[in-house]
Amino acid sequence: MIVTCCPSKVHNGVWRHLKELEQFGTSHYDSDCLMALPEDAKLIIFGGGWNARYAELNGIAKSKGIKTALLFCSPYGQATLSNEINHLNIVYELLMNKTLDYVFTGTKEMADIFKHSRIKFLPQTLDYEKFIEDHDGDVEIIKNAVGLFCSKAPHKNILNQAICLRNTDYHLFTNALDNDVTRVCLTQDVRYTNLGWMTSDEYYGLLKRIPVHLQCSYSEAFDYVVAETLLLGKPILVGPTIDWIYNEHLKINNIDNPLEIKSAINNILINPLTVEQLRNIAITELDKRAVIAKEVLNNV
Repeated sequence: MIVTCCPSKVHNGVWRHLKELEQFGTSHYDSDCLMALPEDAKLIIFGGGWNARYAELNGIAKSKGIKTALLFCSPYGQATLSNEINHLNIVYELLMNKTLDYVFTGTKEMADIFKHSRIKFLPQTLDYEKFIEDHDGDVEIIKNAVGLFCSKAPHKNILNQAICLRNTDYHLFTNALDNDVTRVCLTQDVRYTNLGWMTSDEYYGLLKRIPVHLQCSYSEAFDYVVAETLLLGKPILVGPTIDWIYNEHLKINNIDNPLEIKSAINNILINPLTVEQLRNIAITELDKRAVIAKEVLNNV
């Protein structure tokens, strides 16, 4: 058995990355609640930054002959912008001194650059058939709404996406405004609702009610919000860093230009894609990733 663990955060990308591997036979635990490793565990994969709890579990695993690994999701751009370079250095040192048996990366490029036999690309996956079944059904659409759901991290490019709605009829629904960006929105006539924590039902229900979404990040490994929004049949506008989306109606070339983002919003609402088209974009990519993930897990 392969065990995965990290602090349990339902909308957190690392948590989702590991949790979704259960479709391939892994078992996921909240690291704070994992009191003892299962007797049949052969590998434990930690997710996120290295911490004292991981070190404790790693020692237990090693004493039982269980291999260990850490998943580092961020590409180099995200690590730079979000101050994660030190985390990357720590992970590499843990691998080199054999504290860890493997490091899994969230991007193929990072694994290809390292070219190390124990550094492997473990892609993000999603059980899309179950996801669509769980969240299918009609909802009432919120007119003129634009969604932006993500962390407040610097690589998310929040300000450009918010300010593009200045002096428009669009109303921004988001969970990502910090105090500084909120002040810009207040003084620059951006209509917005800044939401707090939502349950999964509340979150996905809102995603379905919003006619167009934004996710124009400076750097991303995959972005679950993009995949989930497409599977819900809603368009989401992205920049070049989401390199698995090729449809020109969803792509913004210069995400540093708020006017280009606003123009793309207008265009996708005038020239909408069908629910089937949007879902197939995500499904095509997720099918490719599932093949790679299963192969990696079967060979460690």
